[in-house]
Amino acid sequence: MTNHSSLRKKDGFKNEKMLVIPTEIIASYRTHPLVRSFYITDIGFSPYAVHHYCERTNGANEYILLYCMQGHGTVEVNNIKINLKMHDSLVIAPHIAHRYYSDDNDPWSLLWFHVKGEYLQYFNLEQAQSRLSLNQLQTEELEQFFIDTLALFGDSVSLKKIVITSQKLGALLTTLFLENKQPIDQYPTYHLNHGVRFMTDHIHEQLDLKTLSEALFLSESYLNQLFKKATGYAPITFFLHLKMYHISKILQISDIHINELARNYGYSDPYYFSRIFKKVIGVSPKKFRESTIVIKNPLYFAQESPDTLETLSK
Repeated sequence: MTNHSSLRKKDGFKNEKMLVIPTEIIASYRTHPLVRSFYITDIGFSPYAVHHYCERTNGANEYILLYCMQGHGTVEVNNIKINLKMHDSLVIAPHIAHRYYSDDNDPWSLLWFHVKGEYLQYFNLEQAQSRLSLNQLQTEELEQFFIDTLALFGDSVSLKKIVITSQKLGALLTTLFLENKQPIDQYPTYHLNHGVRFMTDHIHEQLDLKTLSEALFLSESYLNQLFKKATGYAPITFFLHLKMYHISKILQISDIHINELARNYGYSDPYYFSRIFKKVIGVSPKKFRESTIVIKNPLYFAQESPDTLETLSK
């Protein structure tokens, strides 16, 4: 955390997204049978949030769900420091003093939700005040909920929109806190799980097969066989799909310039990046941002014949 308090800021970041439902609207709708169980009051995304800092000495009136999409940051609650990294989540209970801030060297991109409701007690959210490392299904559903919510509300708020969001929120909370879906663990070996985690942790870098095999202490031939058997794709081709999937989510969530996004993911040449993105996704980054295309998480690829994509790993 920086020692220069003048640099700290709670919001106002480039490409930031935020939705705050006016309190008078919440007051008029919160007793509705389809809303009162659980509903959002605030939702936002702070991308590449350098010097991000938020402190509430008396806590908030709602549960706060924090999700670190990229980078690193720290949450201090109950006199305990909790470090968050990519795909980590944490819940802060109402009226609990807290503060959280991004890492100076690797600032996080943070999704956050404020939620209330009569049925939240049944999700054992207090138990989630320790760090949770979300699996791929959970991260996908959480990110999609954010995208759908912002798209749904647009420039207006209505009872219908709040009802729809509340019902989707219930499904999301079930996935995050009640279900135990671990799609990555369906793969047969620890080596594959470790390989995917290594790829995720280095998603902003360029990896080759030699680097990956050395990091996992596996031979290149065995690693190649392992990934092809489980996913249908060679390791670096799979990594490329995973990277483009992450980028597609950023394109949907933020207005960050495509050239800047390319640099953030290890591509110094934006034209080369656009060609790779189009080969994997099917359209250019610009057209994808303007579309409603839904990209399938590469962890759920069936064993297909990726002949047209294999050249990307060479």
